[in-house]
Amino acid sequence: MCLNVDNCCCCFSLEWGTKAIGILFTLTSVCTVLVYAPLAVMSHSLPHVRLIFYATLAVLAVFEIFIGGLLIHGAFKRKPHFTWPWLVLAWWKGLVLMLLTVAGLVLLTFSRDVDTIAEASAVISVYFVYSAILIYFAVVVNSRRQEMVHDNYWANKHMLKSAKTQYYYV
Repeated sequence: MCLNVDNCCCCFSLEWGTKAIGILFTLTSVCTVLVYAPLAVMSHSLPHVRLIFYATLAVLAVFEIFIGGLLIHGAFKRKPHFTWPWLVLAWWKGLVLMLLTVAGLVLLTFSRDVDTIAEASAVISVYFVYSAILIYFAVVVNSRRQEMVHDNYWANKHMLKSAKTQYYYV
């Protein structure tokens, strides 16, 4: 990825920002499970399609909790390879939401119903804001991942250099 930032939200370090993003993302996923899982399990009055939609969102949120846990582990233990699953998920989800935003705007131009336009425009704007924030968070986490890889490389190189020097002088 060619986008890099030096800090998170203009005033926090990348390390702190990545930790906060991991915790925030995981808490959001937990809230999603707490909202949609009971709706999927206990609602018999809802249409079948909506039940499937709620169940799918709940299962995906459980998957996101696992991926968020990997990000938190990687951020706190300084292990850059644990951030990859979250980066793939964030970029994928952000791009899909951007495509849904564009598709919703295109379909919105053909609609004549005022109630549908009001409801759809609210969903479209939420999708757009969420995808923009998610893509920015992915840029922050990727910048921190590159920083950790760079730090690990120089730390390992320094250790090898010290080991060679000690080996020759022992």
